[in-house]
Amino acid sequence: MGHDTISVCLSSDDKYMPYAAALIESIGDHSRSKIDIYIMNEEISDENKSLMGCILKKYSNINVFYKSVSGLDFYKVGGLFHISALYRLKSPSLFSNIDKIMYIDLDAIV
Repeated sequence: MGHDTISVCLSSDDKYMPYAAALIESIGDHSRSKIDIYIMNEEISDENKSLMGCILKKYSNINVFYKSVSGLDFYKVGGLFHISALYRLKSPSLFSNIDKIMYIDLDAIV
């Protein structure tokens, strides 16, 4: 990762990938910077990864990496949140090799 690369972190599961795709398209439509996007997940289907690959063909400046969080321990939060909403709590340890990383919720458009 170069110093001019922007690192972005998202949390998703398979059913929220359409929202991740919309966010990534929004980023691609409004930025010319080199961007590495890390999607924390337990399991994303090959179909959704393929659809994301089709979207990414439009943006040569964006790379997407799928970061598995399966096997990480999360305490129960009384069912208030889906487990994927808690992934962000592990991001400092998962991305300790990256100097700066920006977390963006999937319901954002930039």
